[in-house]
Amino acid sequence: MLETGHFDEAERKYREALRIREADEYAWYNLARLEEQRGNHEQAEQYYLNAMENNEENSHIPNNLGLLYARMGRHDDAVRLLETALQMDPENPLPLNNLGLEAERQGDFEAAAQRYMAALELKPAFLLALNNLSGALARLKRSDEMREWYDRALAAEPDNGDVHNSLGYYLFQQGAYDEARTHYLRALECIPEFPLACNNLGNLELALNNVAEAKGWYLKALEIFPDDPYADYNLGRVYLIQGDSERALRHFEAMGVKHPDSAGLKQEAGRMLEQAGLTEKARLFNARME
Repeated sequence: MLETGHFDEAERKYREALRIREADEYAWYNLARLEEQRGNHEQAEQYYLNAMENNEENSHIPNNLGLLYARMGRHDDAVRLLETALQMDPENPLPLNNLGLEAERQGDFEAAAQRYMAALELKPAFLLALNNLSGALARLKRSDEMREWYDRALAAEPDNGDVHNSLGYYLFQQGAYDEARTHYLRALECIPEFPLACNNLGNLELALNNVAEAKGWYLKALEIFPDDPYADYNLGRVYLIQGDSERALRHFEAMGVKHPDSAGLKQEAGRMLEQAGLTEKARLFNARME
């Protein structure tokens, strides 16, 4: 119910469970998650603590509380709870990944990379840790080491479309376009309705000046997921290249409506309109996005 956004109905059921048994740790845990999604961090903290009092073995509870503390800026408490989660279940890769994020926040990318690697030793195809390790190794100028971890992930789960897509992005950044394309297409074989892979294929083709092919992939992404703001943004770029400023503006505006918090994308769209000499359209776009 939390995933579908039925918060009130979910809260009613969890509270009913607590009326039946006040020590129901799962009810407290789910109430904490609910309040966290509502943005009520202090209330969520109390509910997580209630859950921990009633279950000292479920490592997901201190892991989630540690993440909450990180969002609240209480980073010492975050590390303490994440380490507690790891002690409770040394085979759980989640707290290792999250401790890596805390190390990154402190600027210690070497320690972060070690945490991500430890998480991947436990779960080779753990996508969050793969992506985070890729970023940490890039900061350490050791990106060449990343391929080994992707190979391990695909050896464990050869049909994992998310990993193929992530590897494709890594290869794209390395300039290995043909191999990147192979893994993006493999991702789509594994997950046919995968708009991110379609957008990535479009970006690859656009980097090679294959504008028509890029446009086709962006349209495919929008067909799969009509509310995809990135497909609209990318189509706006394509139409600017093709000289169709009206369609470009229409897609940029659609991107802004679908993703109102995308300040960076909006600024970039406005900048591209100005660079194309479309000063008035850029002004109208920026005004509408305010």
